[in-house]
Parts: sequence; structure tokens; C-alpha cells
Amino acid sequence: MKLLSPSGMMMTAAAILLGTTIVLSSTGAVSRDSGAKAKTCDSDNYCLSYDNYGTRGAFNGISEANGSIAILGSAGGEGSTGIYATEFDGYPLVSQGGDSYEEFYTDSSGDGYFDGAVYAEGFEYGVRINNRTRVGASVALAPRATIEDAGTARMTGGVGVVRFDPDFARTLDLRSGYQVFLTPDGDTRGLYVAQKYEAGFIVRENEHGRSTVDFDYRILAHPIGASEARLPVLNLKRPQARP
Repeated sequence: MKLLSPSGMMMTAAAILLGTTIVLSSTGAVSRDSGAKAKTCDSDNYCLSYDNYGTRGAFNGISEANGSIAILGSAGGEGSTGIYATEFDGYPLVSQGGDSYEEFYTDSSGDGYFDGAVYAEGFEYGVRINNRTRVGASVALAPRATIEDAGTARMTGGVGVVRFDPDFARTLDLRSGYQVFLTPDGDTRGLYVAQKYEAGFIVRENEHGRSTVDFDYRILAHPIGASEARLPVLNLKRPQARP
């Protein structure tokens, strides 16, 4: 997931862990001191806030040392960049929770990780079709969390057996069951799922047919550990307003 690039734009506020080259104090000052450490901020509001109505980033930090860069910024005015970070190696953006574990970070390749749900409106996924062009692809929506797999198997003498990939099987909440959708790749009397079990399923031809033919399948299941709520109401709390 590409989250940051030199020309990227982020229009939401973010709080980022400090490294060794950029330091925030509890009074909101910014200083450059390679030997300093971040100071503790004991406040119910933002430790530091900055409104940028120009065309440059609110904060910008560059470091050649691994893991020695951290940026804190707020969204700027129209046409401006809220946060801009460059890191030659390591993790240019890191945000930690109260238990000293990472809740959000991006690496130097632009890949990002969230320890929690991500909510977005009008989300499109960037797909690269060659070295110079990237196009947007829409994302399918479902009323509850799902995980799926697809493939092609062969039915011989009217019977076909599909075994789940072991890694895929370990992601399934089998208490919720799973669905299988079949498409024969040739002339048959019709196919049906004769039996489902934890490691896969058995396919047979209708009317005791004995065809030998390939068939495509799609498995739709519920991932283990995910909420079973259908279309849950979102009550997201926005950050506390600045004084």
C-alpha cells in the first residue's frame, strides 16, 4: 500500500514518533539537536500544532541514518502538503501506542501497516500497468468481513476433490461455514458441492454423471478473529480540537 511519496498528499492530522534529528518539546518548540531526546508532553491537547496555509509542507525532515527521522504535521491550506518525509533506509513514519508497540508505520519502500481497522470513503486501489502508468481500480464492498480464494480443479468420472491451501485454511472461521461457487469449463449435466469439510470440499456431477472436465471454483468465507457484525455503525471519534 503506497502511503507516502515525495509528491504525496495527506489531508489528515498525524502524530509521529520522534527520532534523533528532530525534537519536540512540551511547549511546542522544534529544535535540531542530534544528541537530544524527545521530552514528555503532559497535556489534554496537542503538544504541538502548526497551521500551514502556504504551498510547502508543514514539517519536513530528511536523514541518512536509519530510523532517525520523525515528522509531526497538520494538514496545510489548499494545495499544500501536510506531511512530507524522506528516509533512505528504515521507517520514516512511525506512530506508537501507549504500550510501546507500533500502531502505524511506513517503511522506506512506501508500504504501510496499521494495527487496527482502516476506514476510508471512496477508496480506490492504485494498479500499475507499466513502469510509468498507474490506474485506479474500485474495491468490492461486503456487509461483513470476508476472505476468499479461487482456482481451477479437475473432475474425473463425475467426481472432483478440492483441498484448501493450508495457510488459507488457517485463516477461516469455520464456525461460520463457507460458500463455494462452481463453473464447469465444459459440457456437463451440472455440478454441485456434495460435501464440505474443514480441509476442502467434494464436487459431483448432477444425475450421476461421469464427465471428466475442469471446473473453476470460488470460496467465500469469514476470516477468523474478524467481527461478525453486518454493516456495523461507525462511531469514529475525531481528534480533540485545538484550544
